[in-house]
Amino acid sequence: MRPTLGSLLDARIAARKAGGAAGEAPKPRKKLDFEGAVKAGKGAGTDIDAEAKAQLAFDLDQIKQMSKITLDVYANEAKVMQALRAAGLVEDRNYYSAKLTLLNVNSAEQEAELQKEIARRREMVFVGKDAAKN
Repeated sequence: MRPTLGSLLDARIAARKAGGAAGEAPKPRKKLDFEGAVKAGKGAGTDIDAEAKAQLAFDLDQIKQMSKITLDVYANEAKVMQALRAAGLVEDRNYYSAKLTLLNVNSAEQEAELQKEIARRREMVFVGKDAAKN
């Protein structure tokens, strides 16, 4: 007759309690080497600086993403105008007028993005190598 899973489990538990499967002593557990939280003097500002740098990077990335979305809309509109011109549905005068408007709006959007980045960077005061302070 084959042993059941329950009986095998009971035998293994009894062997562990008795000192191991082959009479070995249980292995000692490793002791954790923990000295507590970071003390206020040496590394207290590093977490704050890292958080400020991460927030700056996130904000700059958000500015770039929003600007990219707007610029993509202008690029798509320019492609539509080009297709309409190629099909002969728009007069050259109207096409170039619309293209000039798109170029002006596009450059204004790029300039606005750069101004937002500059303004966000000026909010941070950099000290030392890549250190960020508010």
